Amino acid sequence: MNPTFEQLAEFHEKVRAGRITRGNFQAFLRNPSSVFQDGFPVTYDQSGGPMPLIKLALGEDNLGNINPDITQERFPLRGTGARSVKCRVEAFLDGETGEQAAKRLTDAGHVLGNTGDLAGFMHDHPEEVEKWPGWVLAISEDSRWADPDGHVGVPCAFVDGAFRYFGLGGFRVRFDSDYGVLVLSE
Repeated sequence: MNPTFEQLAEFHEKVRAGRITRGNFQAFLRNPSSVFQDGFPVTYDQSGGPMPLIKLALGEDNLGNINPDITQERFPLRGTGARSVKCRVEAFLDGETGEQAAKRLTDAGHVLGNTGDLAGFMHDHPEEVEKWPGWVLAISEDSRWADPDGHVGVPCAFVDGAFRYFGLGGFRVRFDSDYGVLVLSE
């Protein structure tokens, strides 16, 4: 099976981000489609806003691990009822800010995940969040909040075994490839 140009470009991006191991390189050579996910299915109810989703994603033992600046008023969800999406995580480039990543990814045709998508992804696929040594961030326009000092925060998720955290990361802070951005797969 021959790889497509899109698969080669995605593979190159994974190499640049340091996400290619010998095992997944060999898997790519055997079957390029085996390395690339179309996304992980996520379904959640938007009706109650982000807080019930975040609490569900964290579980009872981690309810104290929510940044108090994350509120319904600051991070409202647009829709009501069930939302079904496919999500995956794209790596930050080393030294890239959230602002730069948002432009790069949207220019490449990606749709950025929002707060609800991140909570749903963390709930349904915590093992995918745990693969990232840093946080997975939701940087869509409706997931940005400026504090009184003008610092822009975006939701971030972290999983380490039973420990789960849902906080705010700096949108204008520089990240490295240990951190990821939640995008939707169309």
